Amino acid sequence: MESDTSLTLFTHDDPLDEFLDQEPWLNSRKPKRIKLACLAELLVDRVYFDALYINPYREPQIDPWPPGSLVDLRGGQDPRPESRILRARTVAELHTFLDQERMIREGRAHQLEYANCNGEEILVAHYSGTVLGRRAKSYRFEPLIPNSDPIAFGEGPSELLCPGFILEQVSHRLTMLSEPNLQNQTNYRSLAQETLWLAKELSMLIEGRTEFARRSLRTVQGAVFVRDEYKLANPTWIANALQKAQQLSAAI
Repeated sequence: MESDTSLTLFTHDDPLDEFLDQEPWLNSRKPKRIKLACLAELLVDRVYFDALYINPYREPQIDPWPPGSLVDLRGGQDPRPESRILRARTVAELHTFLDQERMIREGRAHQLEYANCNGEEILVAHYSGTVLGRRAKSYRFEPLIPNSDPIAFGEGPSELLCPGFILEQVSHRLTMLSEPNLQNQTNYRSLAQETLWLAKELSMLIEGRTEFARRSLRTVQGAVFVRDEYKLANPTWIANALQKAQQLSAAI
């Protein structure tokens, strides 16, 4: 079913019946039966939706999947990042990814442990924390050697970060950094440097393109922001944002 910029998926009849009990006004709409991989193939580059809701009103609820999840679904893979071992370039990118996943910074913890990967036991960094104070969540990463620059993101475009999420962060941070009363605060320098790294990352993610591909949007929040603030999601605005971030960082 389609509503505004979201799609609702049901894995079998029971969750569909529960949903219609809660939303009786949709009873006249007939759901279509389709294999998930076929649906992903049809939708992977479509632009009219930002979220896939799976069995709403059914516990435990699954967080809505973003447009980028369709690449995994098309290949028959679980699109949830917590289901696999992730590769971050630096610790800074890792924590930005956890911010993107809405894991609150206070109380984040990690430990090194062994996990099975394609039949082989490998060492991983297991991070756990609370998502918006609601529930616990955890992610596993390939171990990292600490970078000499604690806020550097590393070389090449990210495999983890959502362009829409970063675009929102850069836009918000540049607005904050332009406020005169913020320039005297102790965190201004670190905020300016972090904004510069985010703007550089954004430039790499849109390089050679006129817009962000829907399949690159790894969060619902980011997909919604790109749709709502489409005037920002283009190479010209991003190039200007990078230039402004460089100027602010150099002026410290």
